[in-house]
Amino acid sequence: MSHEAIDVTEVLERVQNDYELLIELLDIFQEDYKEKRQAFDVAIQRKSSDELRNLAHSLKGASSNISAKKIHDLFAQLEHMAEEGQWEHVDNLVGQIDTTYRELLDFIIKFKKKMKGL
Repeated sequence: MSHEAIDVTEVLERVQNDYELLIELLDIFQEDYKEKRQAFDVAIQRKSSDELRNLAHSLKGASSNISAKKIHDLFAQLEHMAEEGQWEHVDNLVGQIDTTYRELLDFIIKFKKKMKGL
């Protein structure tokens, strides 16, 4: 199983090898992402830099908690773009975030199935 989506070693250290806690954190991240992803569209439509920056910052922290480094870096870029009011590339970056999230979600699903088998 690929560890690109999440640094499993790092996150297991963070949760002291508590697989149940890790699964709970992954579930919380998924719910948080769904909620905030919808809010991205509203913030982008309004060109609300503060709103988009806050959403990106929140998800950057949440992705760090689960050691999802690739998507964390994309949220950091989005946060920076929002701070700077760089709207011309936001749609492209959000597309990259969506693609990376789908990869992350696929990893999470496989990881949970693997944990249930243990």
